[in-house]
Amino acid sequence: MAADQLHLVGTLLPLQLDGYRFCFGSEWTAQRGKAPTTPERFLASGVEENAWRLRFGEGTLDVSQWETPKRTRTYPLARVYRLLQSPHRRGALIPAVKDEGSGLNPDVLGLDTLHLLTLFGVYAVVGHYLGARGETQKRRSGEEVLVLRDQRLDFEAALTKLEVAAAPEVSVVDWNRGEVDLFAVSLERSAAAYRRLHEQTGVPLTTVASCERRLAVLHDGGLPAYVRWSDRFRLRSQHAETVSVQPKEHLVGPAAKVLVDLRLDCDLGAGEQVWLHLAPDEGWVVGNQVFVLEKKANPSENDLLGAIFKNMAFRSMKVENVTNPVHFGIGATYETRTGACWSLCPHLQECLVERFSSCRFQPLAPHNAAPTFPQRSDCVSLLREGAANGFLTFVVGLRGLSEGDESAIQRTILSACGVRQWGPA
Repeated sequence: MAADQLHLVGTLLPLQLDGYRFCFGSEWTAQRGKAPTTPERFLASGVEENAWRLRFGEGTLDVSQWETPKRTRTYPLARVYRLLQSPHRRGALIPAVKDEGSGLNPDVLGLDTLHLLTLFGVYAVVGHYLGARGETQKRRSGEEVLVLRDQRLDFEAALTKLEVAAAPEVSVVDWNRGEVDLFAVSLERSAAAYRRLHEQTGVPLTTVASCERRLAVLHDGGLPAYVRWSDRFRLRSQHAETVSVQPKEHLVGPAAKVLVDLRLDCDLGAGEQVWLHLAPDEGWVVGNQVFVLEKKANPSENDLLGAIFKNMAFRSMKVENVTNPVHFGIGATYETRTGACWSLCPHLQECLVERFSSCRFQPLAPHNAAPTFPQRSDCVSLLREGAANGFLTFVVGLRGLSEGDESAIQRTILSACGVRQWGPA
């Protein structure tokens, strides 16, 4: 293993989540659950609506809409986390392209996203935006630019697809394979729709040129060529995410940059192996054990849910190139909070019962004289989620701490994990 890098390669198989214990709430599991939406009501959905329970004959489909196909914007992975709690068939309604104007490159759906959702058992229903309004926006530089606002999907076309996806005889693999097969058609429809929106609003858009470049690759070499072409850009993005690595004094052992390459093990007819390239935030080595962490500073609940979703994938991968034990975890730090706790602490259940009135884990007791992190319900839920499912989560309040204190606390937690027997509490 390189002295300044952790590079993990593995395979992600279809996930088995029957025994997973969710500790964050979801609209799909509220007291009465989500009320069914009629087809007529769905067609009249406003731009602010993004979740529906649809019934078609004997089939029920719970649907969550993504605002953009890009996984790192507007928290789509948090929406999938909540959707996974649905007792019914699960669908993600995703625009193939989203262009907001202002000269920026549009967000375009990746085939890796379709494969990833398949492994989570989620039906990916690809749509396109049909309506929007133009608006003048002032940049930080003072320059005024035209942008698109209140973009609305073609709900009529989406409803037709959703009804087919809800049919009991249609499997998630069959459905998502069909969306991969129609990927070029989805790009063409998006390009045509944004061409019309440009004519209607006058907002300069780059979608048409972007789609034409992608369609040229698809027409010349088919899906296999497109997979190879787009994979080069995703690899470049993965490496760009590791430019801001954690300082080495934050590490128990020699690792700074973390790269994870996941082979997505489902055949959707792309004709080429599809990979998911990710760059977790931190890599630590404790003895012979490797810790790969998603580390969030002052996170919202959606930040945490997105991290948990990725953690599900990481922990389900079969690591193929590292013989050391590899553990995937999530850390959250809060500038205005005090105290520290970790999900695999042998005393956590007692602390939960006693509302963290005292700390029985002596190495962290000096930092927990009067912890305020338990005042945040999402902090407590994060700890519960890790404890219930046997993976590391930790919370550190940074108020009054130096950077060295933060490093020492994290080093203490990881060192304690290195000798703990892993498994759900």
